[in-house]
Amino acid sequence: MPSPGILSFFVGNKRFGIGIEYFYKITDADINITSVPGTADYVEGIINFLGEIVPVISASKFFRQDKPAKGREKKMLILQKDEERIGFLVDGKIDFIEQDSDMKDIEKVDIALLFER
Repeated sequence: MPSPGILSFFVGNKRFGIGIEYFYKITDADINITSVPGTADYVEGIINFLGEIVPVISASKFFRQDKPAKGREKKMLILQKDEERIGFLVDGKIDFIEQDSDMKDIEKVDIALLFER
């Protein structure tokens, strides 16, 4: 059975992808993020997204990618698993890829890891 597709994004110069079924929305990253003391270093903080408190994770810190992408605007992916949402800060080049053949140079991310932390 063919893959339903993935949403690909960059962190630094490395390309990652998540299953499209977890995608909720793309928004600008310039939203007000409130830091939360005592959280993991990759947690940027929380936001109020449509009246819901949503944790925000830095993809570059989560994947330990130190080199920021040049010339790309940061974006926030709002991801959803069941009823839980998270914000995921990525470098701005985001694409939807439908076919498995186009996914060979993309590192797939197990989205469950983001929600378990």
